[in-house]
Amino acid sequence: MIEKIKQFKNLILLVIGISLFCLILTLDPLGYFAVRRQYRAVILNQIAIVQAETDKRIAIIQAETEAELLKIKKEN
Repeated sequence: MIEKIKQFKNLILLVIGISLFCLILTLDPLGYFAVRRQYRAVILNQIAIVQAETDKRIAIIQAETEAELLKIKKEN
């Protein structure tokens, strides 16, 4: 049994190293992924706000255009 362990020592160390690396990534000790997720949410919120403002402006312009068209039709 000890001979088998000696034979696969490097493989066992590699598996332990990969496992520790994955564990450290999942624990996120520096908060890197949390900060990145928050930053992405802020950007998406800003995009949504700009999109809403643009849609609002388009709706106002369309309403004004329709009002002008109705005004012109009434004059004729």
